[in-house]
Amino acid sequence: MGEIPWASVTLSGNFGYADPEHHTMIPYLYWFVEAYVQTIVVVVAPFFLPRFRRWALTHPFEAGLVFLAFGVLARFALSPLIDIGNRQIFTLPWVFHSAMFGWCAAFADTALKRATLLSIAAIVIGYLGFVESVWIGTAIKYATLFIALAALLLAPRIRLPRRLAGMVLTISAASFLIYLFHRFVPEVLMQPIAGHLPPALLQIMSIAGGIAIGLLMRSLQQHSLRFLSARSKNFTPLTVGESAYGEKVKFQS
Repeated sequence: MGEIPWASVTLSGNFGYADPEHHTMIPYLYWFVEAYVQTIVVVVAPFFLPRFRRWALTHPFEAGLVFLAFGVLARFALSPLIDIGNRQIFTLPWVFHSAMFGWCAAFADTALKRATLLSIAAIVIGYLGFVESVWIGTAIKYATLFIALAALLLAPRIRLPRRLAGMVLTISAASFLIYLFHRFVPEVLMQPIAGHLPPALLQIMSIAGGIAIGLLMRSLQQHSLRFLSARSKNFTPLTVGESAYGEKVKFQS
């Protein structure tokens, strides 16, 4: 009681030196937050070098390939050196390449770039998911990753009815908050009645409740940003349907 879980404060508990059982870090569920922050740190660091920054701004796809190569190298070279059992799947070397596939997909603006990236993905993801695969869940994860990447490259735009598009964008904007708070529904809010519900109904209510609480937190976040923007002329929060460059996303019926 009263101790600060420094592993979680420093967002480094996913490297295995702390565990929730001894209250030295928050639950394993939030390893993704730690890996996400560590990924940002690794990606941002080279941009302090002016020469790299100028090159990356003019060659973003190639810069992404450099980061991807670094991630794949780290995955094969560093992962065997991290002896923390199955928790190694939470470490940065294990997941960094996945984020870099997303970077490259965002800048694959020609057929050649898309074909190159998809070929690299087929080799790397195919090996990790179906040759080195730890268990069936790993294979499913990498298969899903490859399908998602192929969809981004081959079908970057999907026509949806206006209302459905608005719903999808709203849930997408709240996805991180859904991830952060969804377990509060089955493990806290529904705990008193969990033992009295059929398993299927419990799962459905947990999923629906997880999405609902994420949307609620998104709404509170937006209200907080508007409150702050009202007191700062230079602060303008983004809204659903607007990019970081101020461009409006157009809906097609």
